[in-house]
Amino acid sequence: MVIAKVEKESTNRVDGLVRGWVRRAAITGRTDSYEGKRQNARTSWSVPVVLRLNEDGFERILYTMSRDVSLSGLGVVGKERLPVMTQVEIWVGSEDRCVMGRVMHCTQTIGGYVIGIEFDLCADCGARKAG
Repeated sequence: MVIAKVEKESTNRVDGLVRGWVRRAAITGRTDSYEGKRQNARTSWSVPVVLRLNEDGFERILYTMSRDVSLSGLGVVGKERLPVMTQVEIWVGSEDRCVMGRVMHCTQTIGGYVIGIEFDLCADCGARKAG
């Protein structure tokens, strides 16, 4: 029972953080109305995002810029390719909390890569600071 309570508290903290991101994006961004493919509407959002991942025991940090955010994921643009299903910590702006996610697609474009990340709302990566 204690484990279930801790997991629920963690999920609520992470969900609250993501909802805050979506609310902030809605202030200045445009929300799409395309509902055919997505669970949640995306809102354009341009803020610095740090992705931290562990590859073969080595920490790697990528500095990216967000494109859009929804309740289920985040789109970013970066200079490096990330393999699909890579687990990442997502650090937005100067916040001291992060959200875990996994790369769902990484598409090369002019000057970089468009990376789609699905949030893992059940995982809490804590209150460290990236970069």
